[in-house]
Amino acid sequence: MATSFDIFGVGPLSADRPVPAVAPADLKSAWEMQDDAQTRTQGQQVAVSVDLWKNACSPGADIPSIFLRVSLLRMLQVLSASGGLISPWLHDGKPDEIVFKVFASLPMIGMGIGKPHQGLPFDVEELIKLIKKESEAG
Repeated sequence: MATSFDIFGVGPLSADRPVPAVAPADLKSAWEMQDDAQTRTQGQQVAVSVDLWKNACSPGADIPSIFLRVSLLRMLQVLSASGGLISPWLHDGKPDEIVFKVFASLPMIGMGIGKPHQGLPFDVEELIKLIKKESEAG
């Protein structure tokens, strides 16, 4: 059973190991690149090449970590659609700047392919607490 994920061929994210923090700007840029790809394809299924990911991010960015964080943030977006979770910080389906800032460095662990995982690989309550704290400070 595989325990790593190397979709981009630049190094795997290991299961049950910390996912490195990323730059909030890279997280937001990757999110926007995905939104743009979805808009251009009008609801069709589309694969986004590693080159698009690299172009969306700063030179030397940790693409696997950005990919995982964007994917998990998209999952939170869907789970928040009916209210709750991060819905107070979503506007027109897009996370506020503060969400990108907090989610970019939120402690989380990698998930292995073919390895069942209960719940999300990060503490949702801690995420909400940190977003609220950053919102009040800003």
